[in-house]
Amino acid sequence: MKLAWPSRAFGTIRKMFEPLQDVDFYVEDKGDETFYKNLLSRILGDQIKIAKVFAKNGRSNVISACLAHDHNARRAVFLIDGDLEFVKALPKPCNSTALHRLDAYCIENMLICQQAIAKILMEELDADLETANNLISFTQWMSELENSLTALFAAFAVLNIFDPTKATVSIGAGPLCKQLGRHSVLCEDKVKTKINEVLGLAYQAGNREQVDLLYNTMLNRILSREYPHRSVSGKDFILPLLLFKLQSINCKITYKTLRRRLASSCDLSAFERLKADTLHVAGGGAVR
Repeated sequence: MKLAWPSRAFGTIRKMFEPLQDVDFYVEDKGDETFYKNLLSRILGDQIKIAKVFAKNGRSNVISACLAHDHNARRAVFLIDGDLEFVKALPKPCNSTALHRLDAYCIENMLICQQAIAKILMEELDADLETANNLISFTQWMSELENSLTALFAAFAVLNIFDPTKATVSIGAGPLCKQLGRHSVLCEDKVKTKINEVLGLAYQAGNREQVDLLYNTMLNRILSREYPHRSVSGKDFILPLLLFKLQSINCKITYKTLRRRLASSCDLSAFERLKADTLHVAGGGAVR
């Protein structure tokens, strides 16, 4: 059972851990502190000491905490997801070098890679590397997802511009899947129907010609990125679809376990900018 500290004790807890680490880390999601501590420890190795990560319970709270923080008194990094802001290629919410916005929709996008998935399959199915890679066919699988889901997320981003009151990403991948035998797979027809539905809502809020122009511009921008799938929510779409894929090849694993094990063996090159920013802040570099 986890020890739960009352929120009023937050300041005391933070002070208690200050001597044990070189920089304080603040993240969005409460309950994810250990996950981030383990991942950050992998990313930073022995260059930065991390004893505890602090959660601010929401993206806006992390941003506000960064703006209010006395960076001369205590070095800290404030970590936020990219969200639709990243998809729309908008600048991050403030220019502070202590605020690090991930180069992806969310942290899960940066965990999903062939080497981590293959390692899980090797361990779970007692397979060799070649067999594991053949089972997942990662490049083909990811290409198929990108072909459908980047178009959907371009539509989500456009709707968010014309009418930010409408819910978008929260639907998750489940309703867009179909049953193939005993397993769930993404249904291209359902995705196309959803794209039309989302764009239909945007048409209600803006000029149809403007919506279509912005949609095409948005989709082309996403597809021109080195990793188009990082503009699709890893948490709500790609990771659940990966879970369905693994289950279809008899790899029985839970969402929570999959996420943790991906973090323990993913390619760390995706986090080079986060590492550089952290070393800059921890080393006493100027923080605006």
